[in-house]
Amino acid sequence: MQTWGSACVLSEMLVQDPGAFGISSDQLDDWKQSVFELGAGIGLVTLTTAKLSQKIVLDITCRIQIVATDYHPYALENLRANTRANIHTDENPTVAVTIHSLDWSR
Repeated sequence: MQTWGSACVLSEMLVQDPGAFGISSDQLDDWKQSVFELGAGIGLVTLTTAKLSQKIVLDITCRIQIVATDYHPYALENLRANTRANIHTDENPTVAVTIHSLDWSR
């Protein structure tokens, strides 16, 4: 398994300018926002989005639901472990990450 170069680039872009991706207190004014990632792999983009969202939604009343998907069982297992290790919903329950198997080739 490996991290795709594009995941590194996108994560860096998210951190540098979260507002360009709709992650800012001005843009997260709806009660619930959803993010859906196809082929999350190890979860770098999912985790970056979740961490940024957790930091921002502390000051507003918004709930963020992030759905990370992949197909390969080992990737899903690794994604779950990375999410458990890095996203602590007891600290900020306004951001939730769920992981699902999805075969988008059909």
